[in-house]
Parts: sequence; structure tokens; C-alpha cells
Amino acid sequence: MEHLFVFERGGHIRDFPGNFTQYRLQQEVEAQQAAGQATPQETKSAAPAASQATRQGNRKKRRSYREEQEFQQLEQQIPQLERRIAELEQRMSSGSLSNEELLKAGEDIAQAQQEMEQASERWFELAAIEEEA
Repeated sequence: MEHLFVFERGGHIRDFPGNFTQYRLQQEVEAQQAAGQATPQETKSAAPAASQATRQGNRKKRRSYREEQEFQQLEQQIPQLERRIAELEQRMSSGSLSNEELLKAGEDIAQAQQEMEQASERWFELAAIEEEA
């Protein structure tokens, strides 16, 4: 479910159930009503627009076929990267490596951690697509 926390004048925080477009529509209706400018017909016409925006905002977004394939690939890649990092760290802590081998292992760990971070970020982006409603 979408909702906003809106900081309003006077230091008030408003929890608005909906997206920003819906909030702006509601804000316009409230401003017209407060100014006494809204006729009953205008208020009724603004309500369906807000309702339509709500229906469009509530449609569940889905990953494309390509994104789904990437998501599944990442789910396999992330545990592999975790194992690789653990193996490199264990190798470094074994005490049997020369200075050059330690430097190389450190570089390999840094590279694997960077790949892991990128893969995790992309996984979260793709996972969020299905969660949005």
C-alpha cells in the first residue's frame, strides 16, 4: 500500500494513504473547499479523478520477462559471491600466504564485495517491483 508522510505548516505530520498525485488532487479539493470556491459539482468531478488515480496506483506492477530472468540469475549469483568472499577471507587468515598472495587475495575480496554490493542492490530493486501495489 502506498502512503506518504507529509510535513504541513505548523509542524504537523500527516499520514496520507495514497501516492503524491492523489495527495495533490486532495490538496486542491481541500483548498477549493476552504476558499468556498468549490461548487458541489466541482467537488464531485474531482472525486472521480482522485478515485481513478487511486485505482491506477493500486495496480500491481510486475517484472518483465527480462527482469524476471535477471532476478533469478541474481538469486543464484549472490550466494556464489558470498561463498567466494568467505573462501578468500579464510585463505587470507590461514597464515600460509606470501605478501604478494595476501595483496592479490585482498584485491580479489574487494572486487567480490563490490560485485556483491551491486548484485544485492539490483536484487532489491527487482524485488521491490513485485511488492509495489
